[in-house]
Amino acid sequence: MESNVKKVLAFGVFDTFHEGHRAFLTQAKELGNTLTVVVARDDMVKLLKNKTPVQTLQQRKEAVKKEKIADEVISSEDSPGEWKIIGEIRPDVIALGYDQDELLKSIKAIASEFPFTFEIIKLNPYRSGTFHSSLL
Repeated sequence: MESNVKKVLAFGVFDTFHEGHRAFLTQAKELGNTLTVVVARDDMVKLLKNKTPVQTLQQRKEAVKKEKIADEVISSEDSPGEWKIIGEIRPDVIALGYDQDELLKSIKAIASEFPFTFEIIKLNPYRSGTFHSSLL
């Protein structure tokens, strides 16, 4: 792989895609050359957010692909905290939404286990409070 390629990895649910999601993906893409977006599986959303997504995993992935911001859109792992995806993608940057505090803690806790380093960057909210998914 060329050393000048900077890979960015981002995680999300992306249920009923909105401007806040678009702003998140745009900011993430600006951090590197390629952006891989990991969309949470339905059962993971239920486990992590204690609710079932309105849209199916496939619908949510298609909504992200339709934006043409991400270079790759993939499904999350089956179990929380495995983080095999980080090892497979080997990102230079992991971009997190302003409200992904639990995800930040989880990734920081395992970051030293990888044979490579990555930067974790929390992105800015889009019109703070307006498009937060819990408000929709």
